[in-house]
Amino acid sequence: MIVRCESCGTKFKVDETKLKKPVNKVRCSRCKHVFTVKLEPEPEDEMVILDPESESELTEEPIRKTIREELSHLPDEEKSRSKPLTEPPSPRIPRQPRTSRTKPPVARSKVFVLMAMPILLIALAFGYYFYAKPTEKAIKTTRKEIPPVTISSKTEAYFIENVNVGQMLVVQGEVTNKGNYPISFVMLEGKIYGPDNKVLLNQRFYAGNILTKDELTQLPASEIQARMLHREGNNLSNVHIKPGDKVPFMVVFYNLPPIEELTDYSVEYVNAEVEKPALDKRS
Repeated sequence: MIVRCESCGTKFKVDETKLKKPVNKVRCSRCKHVFTVKLEPEPEDEMVILDPESESELTEEPIRKTIREELSHLPDEEKSRSKPLTEPPSPRIPRQPRTSRTKPPVARSKVFVLMAMPILLIALAFGYYFYAKPTEKAIKTTRKEIPPVTISSKTEAYFIENVNVGQMLVVQGEVTNKGNYPISFVMLEGKIYGPDNKVLLNQRFYAGNILTKDELTQLPASEIQARMLHREGNNLSNVHIKPGDKVPFMVVFYNLPPIEELTDYSVEYVNAEVEKPALDKRS
């Protein structure tokens, strides 16, 4: 008879002669989950066609869901994992010891003081203009408002096997511009959590970058990373997003910890640029 694990969904072929009771406890050799098996004739497999669910309401809160509930596309057999990609730590630059500077001798002549005063005033004005005076860019940064971007509560998460790095976790969804002005370069951040709500992996990425299944399985991790950080998005989909328009997103996690350590994931808004009309400065 064929039984399916209630936790990870893996199918097993069990010899009915080993089941001595009407109800037997068994343990999954993959995820170690214990469940019961009733000794009864196995019904024939039927093909069930699932209708797509209707789109859920949008929410401004960060989206966070349980991985065990969302990740239903686990492989039937244990897949081997490639060795995780590791990057050598960046070498630390030793701090140079500060050298003492000798102060110039103090001028005692009043004539020298009168001659040096204009130079000192010019130097102070120069320093104020280039260092103390706030620049136009800094003023724009302080006045920049957070655009009202919302993330759809309906997301899809699944595992996929990459030929270079082994198993990866992919999360897909969409964002909506809820503001009154067009926006561009929407950046998001995805996180994977473990026990005690600990963040195991986090990944920042731009909306509008969607990879095909073949690209996810064949491209190296560095290329996938570069595609997710393309801020304009595919076909400029992350540029000039009008109010009410939606943009899809995809985040890919690789070098995953063991599956039993994963609990849930989240997608959060980071920033974007608002395209407000220029103010009329005419009097």
